[in-house]
Amino acid sequence: MPKNDRVAIITPPWGESGEILSVIDKADGALVNTGRRDWIAVVSPQVQSSNINGEIENTVAASGFVAKLYQAGAWLVIDGSIAAACLI
Repeated sequence: MPKNDRVAIITPPWGESGEILSVIDKADGALVNTGRRDWIAVVSPQVQSSNINGEIENTVAASGFVAKLYQAGAWLVIDGSIAAACLI
């Protein structure tokens, strides 16, 4: 299980081009970095901004993000701390 809000996701390599972007969108995620293959990416939950007393406060909508990625079609979700190895 990933330990932070940045995760690497893998979609089926035989899938359609751009499928990973669809998975990210359906899971309400944000693309952080792409891999050398179009079926690997590092993502995080969308950042929501709210204006409180004129200040913008960022809160991460991380609850259930990994589950959302799997439901959206991710084949594998791994911790972002080892994501650099996936981008090689």
